[in-house]
Amino acid sequence: MKCYLVEEKSTRVKGVKYVVDCVVGEKLLRSVEELQSMINEVFHAIFKTEKPLELVFDSSEPIGSNHLLYRFRIMIDNGRYIGVRIVTRNNEVKRVLFTVPEGYDGSNFNIKLVKDQPVLKENTGFNDGGHPPGQVFIPNFVIYNILGIPKFSIEEWRLEITGLVENPVILDLKGLYDLGLTDYLIDFHCVTGWSVRSVAMRGVPFERILNLVKPIHGVKWVYTEGMDGYTTIFPFEEVLKPNVFLALEMNGRPLEFLHGYPVRLIIPHLYGWKSAKWLRRIVFMDEYVNGYWESFGYHPRGRVYEEERFKDY
Repeated sequence: MKCYLVEEKSTRVKGVKYVVDCVVGEKLLRSVEELQSMINEVFHAIFKTEKPLELVFDSSEPIGSNHLLYRFRIMIDNGRYIGVRIVTRNNEVKRVLFTVPEGYDGSNFNIKLVKDQPVLKENTGFNDGGHPPGQVFIPNFVIYNILGIPKFSIEEWRLEITGLVENPVILDLKGLYDLGLTDYLIDFHCVTGWSVRSVAMRGVPFERILNLVKPIHGVKWVYTEGMDGYTTIFPFEEVLKPNVFLALEMNGRPLEFLHGYPVRLIIPHLYGWKSAKWLRRIVFMDEYVNGYWESFGYHPRGRVYEEERFKDY
């Protein structure tokens, strides 16, 4: 069993100090009782404690057509708990994750925890057409605000683009509009399994951002942050593909606030959690760090047509 220690600043908004993400191999799931037994076994293999677990089932959620995500709670004291997420695919357990809250003193481990280093499958070709596997088209967006709705003044809002670039910049809304807008008609895909077809948007082609800041040799990753503190990451090569843009308008009007006004990054061929709302920062990097959902076991790349929903390394 290999376990990763994951620490990411955006998870602390939710009171999570760190995540222990364990690859348990391919264990066939036969019952919830078997799942509970596995949690107990994995937990005591990691954490130095002999206390019996007070384990409470929370929920289960289908993610696409092949994955099922189970959630449990290990109760600690005064209502606090360690969250447990179990990722299954086709009824086989793939990963067990423990979300450890601030203030929990269980930092002594029985096993060595390693740094998360993504292993991506070779490029199988770019595909942005046809029915995406495991997705169901619905008429309207489902709105998520996992870290809450930010409050800020548009007069004070700025987009910082920095990192391994020759020309770091800070742009206001007018500066983005001055780069020129292009019309797009895209399909949007959420990792949970829903998609919305033919969304009309206008925005700045990301190619113009690249031409403006000029990333230097050695850039491998792009890390983004929203005004709400939400973060995500994806390989640099993904923004070199067509139809990647900074969205400023949707359906003929400026973005609605709940859709990410004033600007949202849109990468249509990646699942929607990679398209950060209320964008305030883009960082070009040479090393991988987890974003918010990546800290909870979601894929570092997230290609829709390859069903890269969860980490598979």
